[in-house]
Amino acid sequence: MLGLFFKTKIIDFKLVAPFAKNVMLAGTFNKWSPNSLKMNKDDNGVWRIKMKLKPASYEYKFVIDGNWMTDPENMFTSVSNSGIVNSIIEVK
Repeated sequence: MLGLFFKTKIIDFKLVAPFAKNVMLAGTFNKWSPNSLKMNKDDNGVWRIKMKLKPASYEYKFVIDGNWMTDPENMFTSVSNSGIVNSIIEVK
């Protein structure tokens, strides 16, 4: 029974994009919805969002002013059969 309950972890997603007007986070954790997870910009131009995620592997991208982009600070990616590249985060 102990293995059935997993603690969530708080994951801090961040992106340096001082000139962006709008940054969203999309991934397997929100069914790739480009409008549901709005990131907040600080005074240094860093966009952030903190999320509670269960242990698993997740694919994600940032949506910057409508343009999809992998995480430039994360070297872990996956490539689909059609050539789409996504960033990967492993929550343990």
